[in-house]
Amino acid sequence: MKLQLYLYLLVICLTYNLTTAQVPTTLNDFFLPGSQPNESGSFNSPTSCNCHDQSNGYIYQGWEGSMMAHALPDPLFRATLAIANQDADSSGDLCLRCHTPTGWLEGRSVPTNGNNLNSSDETSVNCFFCHRMVHPTEADVNPYPTDSIYTADTYPVDSIYLETISGHIPETSANGMYVNDDISNHRRGPYFDTDPKKHTQRYSPFHQHSDLCGTCHDVSNPVYTKNLDGSYSLNTHDTPSPSFDPYTMFPVERTYSEWLNSSYNTPEGIYAPQFGGNKQYVSTCQDCHMRDVTGDGANNNVSRSDLGFHDLTGGNTFIPLVLASMTATVRDSSIARATRMLKLASSMTVNATNDTLIVKVTNETGHKLPSGYPEGRRIWLNLKAFDALDALIYESGNYDSNTGVLAHDSDIKVYEIKPGISKNLSSLTGLPADASFHFVLNDTIYKDNRIPPRGFTNAKFAQIQSPPVNYTYADSQYWDETNYQIQSQTSRIEVSLYYQTTSKEYVEFLRDENNNTDSWGQTMYDLWNTNGKSAPVLMDNASWDAPVLNIKVFLEGAYDLTG
Repeated sequence: MKLQLYLYLLVICLTYNLTTAQVPTTLNDFFLPGSQPNESGSFNSPTSCNCHDQSNGYIYQGWEGSMMAHALPDPLFRATLAIANQDADSSGDLCLRCHTPTGWLEGRSVPTNGNNLNSSDETSVNCFFCHRMVHPTEADVNPYPTDSIYTADTYPVDSIYLETISGHIPETSANGMYVNDDISNHRRGPYFDTDPKKHTQRYSPFHQHSDLCGTCHDVSNPVYTKNLDGSYSLNTHDTPSPSFDPYTMFPVERTYSEWLNSSYNTPEGIYAPQFGGNKQYVSTCQDCHMRDVTGDGANNNVSRSDLGFHDLTGGNTFIPLVLASMTATVRDSSIARATRMLKLASSMTVNATNDTLIVKVTNETGHKLPSGYPEGRRIWLNLKAFDALDALIYESGNYDSNTGVLAHDSDIKVYEIKPGISKNLSSLTGLPADASFHFVLNDTIYKDNRIPPRGFTNAKFAQIQSPPVNYTYADSQYWDETNYQIQSQTSRIEVSLYYQTTSKEYVEFLRDENNNTDSWGQTMYDLWNTNGKSAPVLMDNASWDAPVLNIKVFLEGAYDLTG
């Protein structure tokens, strides 16, 4: 197999006169089922959704401040897209189908560097795309509750034009394999008791389920196929994946699958009113990231308490700072919501036993902490120890805000995932067999110590290709403990948990690698350098004070917790 792969790449490199690790894949290599370009009609601008432009800001304004609304103009994405296309021809198609689905569906995703996209595509994941989505496997099921006054006859479920997409209907919600209604004036949503005036309405339970979110938040690289021994091999050149099951491909992110195998994915959910708004228990992605509020969904003065706040907030506090497409008001509100979400995502306690400080971080989310594509995002512990005179005598996890450098001391705890290049692929590409930011080429995972969610089991997370790597969590463990040695002269300790959207290492990688296609890498670096260097956000903090009775011993510099 290795010889076959070597000859395959050798022929390619000689044919295309390659001098880098670039692999000349094709659009066929990245083909995925679902609605295809020019099969879903046309899409209007979200600005035409003016009936939902409310003073309460829960619908249009909420979306306007979300990263979903700026997924394409995001300079971090554009720089990443450039590297992806450099590493593997046409791989940008996999990215564009979720970062500008209307542009992709209207046939402007080729070339896959985005040069054929227009200004309307800058609205990214917009109203028309989401509210025309159809569940890929339940399109012909009557969605109405049995006690509803509405029936399939009064509000029929439309055909998903099987004659048009026959042969490539996806079997799951993942990898951008969406099915989008071809009737442009239809809107699908989670309410069956509304009466819109400007468009036809279709009740859609799909829009209340996490399956909808999983469409773009479970990503796999279709050019690789998983082997029985857990390694991955390249597929035959210019050929779609032999299986469109995402778990047979190489995992890029598994946020949806992590939720799917958590305790949140239960009928009762988890008690978490801090996330759910008007809901006490949360069970779906929407419950936390589109929390229920009370307000008007449209200009009809009809208030409801189960209105989803369309802010779609995650943990991105940096990119809004560098988006020219966001007004200052929208930007500040977006950052405030993301900061709030980060502060809710974890809880932390510190306790001392003898001469050991135990820091416990608990994951309060429905997926790994952190989750998503590892574009430099990370969480770490910063610990500072002070003596009786309040002088700093020890620090772990120091971050220099002037340089953007996180000091990797021997005691540091960083929660992150590190994909990379395997030894086999290294010998073929010339790239080091190590952790790597070349996400299209990566074929192995070197580290994953991210904290699992409630309900975690090793067996289930191994099945979804998201097990701990070079780290250990017991079944049902959704927290992590880190031990620090307490120095004898310590009087107090401050512990902080920080989240960072992207790291200096990743931004410098984008700048340095993006050298033969466009300027997005340099643009991203300049924006990072002049806008706070993706300043870390404090998620949690806690402190420990030495027993007061020993203050005299502290002053003498001879405190010993072991007694």
